[in-house]
Amino acid sequence: MKIRWIPSFSWRGVTTQLFALVVLPLSILILVIAFGGLSLHRQAMRTMVGERDERAVRAAASAISEQLNHREKAIHSLALLASYLASPDELHIALSSSDYLVEDFDFGLAFFERGGVLLVSTGEATFWETLDPTLPPLQEALARDVPPTFLSIRHPQTGD
Repeated sequence: MKIRWIPSFSWRGVTTQLFALVVLPLSILILVIAFGGLSLHRQAMRTMVGERDERAVRAAASAISEQLNHREKAIHSLALLASYLASPDELHIALSSSDYLVEDFDFGLAFFERGGVLLVSTGEATFWETLDPTLPPLQEALARDVPPTFLSIRHPQTGD
C-alpha cells in the first residue's frame, strides 16, 4: 500500500502571507472598483439617453404645436377674409387660393351662411352637399354672434 504525500498548508510561508495580505485584498478592491464603475457608467448612460429622448419629444411637440397654430391662424384669416367678401364667386376664389390648407382636412373646407346654407366648398362635394345643416356643432357655431370661425366636423357615416 502506497502512502501519498499531501502537501500541508501553512500560514507561516512568506508567499502565502503575501498572497493573503496584499494580492487578494487588492484583487477584490480592483473588482469592486471595476463593477462599481460599470454600474455608475450604466446609470449615467440611462440618464443621458432619458434626457436626450425628453428633449427630442419636447422639440417634436413644439414643432407640431407650431404647425397647428399656423394652420389655425391661416384658417382664421381665411374666415376673416370671407366676412368681407360678398359673392360666392369671391368666396370660391378665396378658397381656391388656400389650396395648401385642403390637404390637412380630409373632406375640404366650406363657407356657410348664418342660416346653415352652404355657400361654397372645396374637397369632397358630396360630403358638403349632404351635410345636415341642423348638426348641433354647426348650428352652435353659426348661431354665435362672433367673427367667422372655423369648425371641425366628423363625417356622419364614417366618423372621419
